[in-house]
Amino acid sequence: RYASEILKRFEMDQCNPALTPSESRLQLSRESEEKDVDATEFRRLIAKRILRHIKGTMDSGIVFQTPDRRSMDLVGYTNSNWCGDKDDRKSTIGYIFLYGGAPISCCSRKEPVVTLSTCEAEYIAASLSACQGVWLSNLINEISNVKCDFVTIKVDNMSAINLAKNPIVHGRSKHIEMKFHYLREQVNNEKLKFEHCRTELQVADLLTKAVC
Repeated sequence: RYASEILKRFEMDQCNPALTPSESRLQLSRESEEKDVDATEFRRLIAKRILRHIKGTMDSGIVFQTPDRRSMDLVGYTNSNWCGDKDDRKSTIGYIFLYGGAPISCCSRKEPVVTLSTCEAEYIAASLSACQGVWLSNLINEISNVKCDFVTIKVDNMSAINLAKNPIVHGRSKHIEMKFHYLREQVNNEKLKFEHCRTELQVADLLTKAVC
């Protein structure tokens, strides 16, 4: 109902739907030789694309199934694109958490530091998602009758998984800021469990792309 009202308000209720909220493979950069565009017109075009996406996804929704102990596990997917930003070479991370098979939390943002390898980028992404996962676990334990003992996080980079499970600081990780090693502490305390996920099954991959 709310989506329909928004479309009617902006006279977009009869528009052609769009499958994605932005153009796929879109690359934005501050360094451009193109002439400046009108900011208001630019925002209007962005909003128009989003409204077209809403028009095409009005029949979609989040479905929570009848819970059982197995289906109510908290599972997260995390991913990173290495040096995806063309201006500062920082990576974009994405994570999504499923509870009862339905998404309850997601994020897409740039990493705060420049990373030197895909392993490091994935490790930092996993660390940032771990903070959210532990918070969600505590929240579920507070408001639900089903106890959440640990969080499963699926990563498609084996090197990052091995780094998270290795308590020894060595050449590959000695330069990584200490705050990101929160991940290791949670793994050692058995609050987090990491599992390898094939790239084609990595749900969070979409959150590192322009279409998100």
